[in-house]
Amino acid sequence: MQHLFITLATFMLLLMPSTGMAKNNASLVKIATYEIPLLVKNSQNGVFIDIIREAAKRAELTPDIRVYPPKRAMKLFINKRVDALLPALDMSLKRKVSKTIPIHIKRLFAFVMGKDNLPKRTEDLEGSRVGLITGFSYPDSILANPKIRKDWASSVRANLLKLKQGRINVFIGDPDIILEQVTQGGFEGIYYNFNYPISKEPAFVAFQPTQKGKMFREKFNRALRSMQKDGTIAQLKSPLMQFVRPYGI
Repeated sequence: MQHLFITLATFMLLLMPSTGMAKNNASLVKIATYEIPLLVKNSQNGVFIDIIREAAKRAELTPDIRVYPPKRAMKLFINKRVDALLPALDMSLKRKVSKTIPIHIKRLFAFVMGKDNLPKRTEDLEGSRVGLITGFSYPDSILANPKIRKDWASSVRANLLKLKQGRINVFIGDPDIILEQVTQGGFEGIYYNFNYPISKEPAFVAFQPTQKGKMFREKFNRALRSMQKDGTIAQLKSPLMQFVRPYGI
């Protein structure tokens, strides 16, 4: 009888950690992301990282955020090796996903040297050598236009250097992630037309189009809406605003 009691007790002890592990696994969200100035500095820091960690906390989920090169992050998501891609855009995914409400609006502007003849629309880029960042998403209105000469570089800084040196005429980018480097990198004389974005695209968190993915999406949406309502998202995004206006014309 004593032997039976010990056996049952041992069995119950074995069950306890596995039950806890199952609970932990159910709340674990594997998120692939990629480095974006200010927005994703690393797996622990950045505006997007702060937003997602706070949303996960409110949703009682555990985020496992890992930073990869952009194409690698996309491949991991497409191959269903991760639960989510951060951030995601319709123009780059072009597939069915479970997407959250927007966490950001990606606005692309045309940056040039000087204040004269600031481009207002895609057609104004035709005939120009236009700088783009490798691995980032751009609309077909730019990529598929043969009259726009595309010039790819690996980073924001590389494009800003080309623009300053006259090796490109225009640099297409989001002021939220570009202007910190403009202000801190000594790139005086670079301007854009604040009232005329070349394109606007909502950025969101993409989850797999599965029951589990839909469950994660709903939990994150509830958390994100509560963060919008109480001002948390605006507060977390406040570092972006200090750079946006001074260089916009």
